[in-house]
Amino acid sequence: MDLPTNFESAAKPFFEDLQVESKSSDLKGWHLAFCVSGGIAAIEAPRTIRELRRRGATVQVWATEKAFNFIGRTSLEWASGGKVLTEPDGLAQHVATGIRGIIVYPATAQMIGLLNQGLCADGMSTFLQSGLGLQLPMVIFPAMHDSLNTSPAITENITQLTRFKNVRVLQGTQAEGKQKVPSPEVGALLAAHALNALELERLGRAVGQAYVTGGGTRSAWDPVRCLTNISTGRLSRALCESLYARGIAVTFMKAQTNFEMNSLPHLKVHDCADFSTMQSHLSALNLGQNDGFFHLAAVSDFLIAQQSDEKISSAAKTNSLLLNKAPKLLGTPQNLQQCAFRFAGKLTTGTKVEGLKIAHDFLLQSGYTACLWNHANALMGAENTHEGTILKTIHGRPLKSGEKLQEVNLIGKKLIAEKIADMYLEALNINNSRD
Repeated sequence: MDLPTNFESAAKPFFEDLQVESKSSDLKGWHLAFCVSGGIAAIEAPRTIRELRRRGATVQVWATEKAFNFIGRTSLEWASGGKVLTEPDGLAQHVATGIRGIIVYPATAQMIGLLNQGLCADGMSTFLQSGLGLQLPMVIFPAMHDSLNTSPAITENITQLTRFKNVRVLQGTQAEGKQKVPSPEVGALLAAHALNALELERLGRAVGQAYVTGGGTRSAWDPVRCLTNISTGRLSRALCESLYARGIAVTFMKAQTNFEMNSLPHLKVHDCADFSTMQSHLSALNLGQNDGFFHLAAVSDFLIAQQSDEKISSAAKTNSLLLNKAPKLLGTPQNLQQCAFRFAGKLTTGTKVEGLKIAHDFLLQSGYTACLWNHANALMGAENTHEGTILKTIHGRPLKSGEKLQEVNLIGKKLIAEKIADMYLEALNINNSRD
């Protein structure tokens, strides 16, 4: 068939509509099979697929015939940018070669039973058994009524699946008498974490935990007023997500920020808004050789000497505060010198040359592996225009006198966070190769 001469230009808007805006690269190189079974939660599948693609994945969709009772084939094809498979043809798509990872979303009670019992009832269940046989990383999102979720037989099926070393079963939220899948954004993040964690295990990479501080600490003056350092904490939040999406367990010591952050499996959040609470959490840390420490909090330099138990009257025209110098917390964690990667933020005023000199001297004196220098003007800037310079040592070890540092200039909090996460993984690779 002869196509019209203007076919390419006419089709361009259609192909552009299938594209997604990149959010991160944590699933770059992952060709995923996204398997949709017949439950009402299938309506969230298109948006979840798009979120996976925003993280860098390419997606091939499988679906059962029952899935089309809840979501249309056209929606799934639009979301993935490709054909939806239900039964294999002469290309034998039921054999899961060429696929790097599998997501079952939603996983109904029936599909979980087929998976655990090794049954091949249709094209998709046959494909999933092939994936198990090839020991591909598989992430399962159950969704069903509570009466099914608490069935001893179904519970046993789920328990059996969790014993497969290549499988992760991720429970969503319990609401309205149902086990629900997580939101598309959270679901894609959980999937990225699980897939990358399984890949790290397959490679035999000894990965530790990442400890991140962020936000501004405060010192109370009275029950309603405090002295604090200005910090949005958004870079720390982006770093937590980047580390987590790469398969790393994260503990976030969150000081005062302009956002809330929920805990997820392997992502703990501690409220450390008060300086004393942050100090206490850092003092309790005992970092291992594969752990990473990322100190990005704007920690108080001064503390109010005396706190009032009563609200201080605002009637007085002037008032005064006595301040004490706060102890430095950068070196607080025990065994800091033994952990794989030590990162800190350094904020200065003045010229960039002066700021980078201060950051350089900090690395020389502190034993940290790398740091991010920011000018104070960037403090409250937009996430996509935030400018910073990462200074890092060679070969992931502390800076020696006379040694030059590498400088990496970056724009955007997400890009900066991804670079820091990649540096930690590089440091782990060095440590593991030494072992």
